Amino acid sequence: MKTVDVEELRDDLAALLESMDGFGLLVTRDGKPIARVVPPDANSQVLLYGRLAGKLKITGDIMSTGEWVEGA
Repeated sequence: MKTVDVEELRDDLAALLESMDGFGLLVTRDGKPIARVVPPDANSQVLLYGRLAGKLKITGDIMSTGEWVEGA
């Protein structure tokens, strides 16, 4: 994932979007992440944050493998 400052994004938005890879762009301000721009493609290489919401139930030790919840 390429990291760009918000100023660079503002100045070169079209070019940055054209050159964006499957991971997208991490937008920073003063070196701190503030946003992520990802391609709309559902098969892109973006991280899987949130995709297992409601499908995994952690019971007991947080470091365990958890339990799969069918139909959640």
